[in-house]
Amino acid sequence: MKIKSAIYARTSSDDKKNPKLSTENQIEACEKKADLNKYEFAQEHYIELSLSGSLPPTRWCTKKNKTEKNHRPELERLMADIDSDSVNAIFVYHTDRLFRNLEFSVKFYKFLLKRDIELHSATENLSLDGSATSQLHLQMMAILAEYQLTTTKERILLAKTTQKE
Repeated sequence: MKIKSAIYARTSSDDKKNPKLSTENQIEACEKKADLNKYEFAQEHYIELSLSGSLPPTRWCTKKNKTEKNHRPELERLMADIDSDSVNAIFVYHTDRLFRNLEFSVKFYKFLLKRDIELHSATENLSLDGSATSQLHLQMMAILAEYQLTTTKERILLAKTTQKE
């Protein structure tokens, strides 16, 4: 029996400069990574366009901060499909496509572990299997992703400040 699998792809506004990160390329890489004899993909993928990896899924937003552009509805739809047992494995191009926020990353990994969901990256030799080592690797990648986001924001702010002077 094949494992019910999903592909999650996300671009942020910065990704427009890097055509390798188009959602089409992310999906193609995930499909190549998967053993199609073992995994069966849904016809419809979970795709977020121009949304930051620092944003949470809808269920983690508070009522006062829930607006159209401060959460990720496709990630929420994926989580709902996991809750309904429609998905048992997730493929991503890179783990930073899921989150660039350590808190949300850890929370999401625990969500997956609790439900025994496989997580696979097309570009990293990582998997979520519940072991201490896999959790360490995923958390280190999340720390690096958040660091990269923060330094990018700092550089943008510095450039804007310098232009005004």
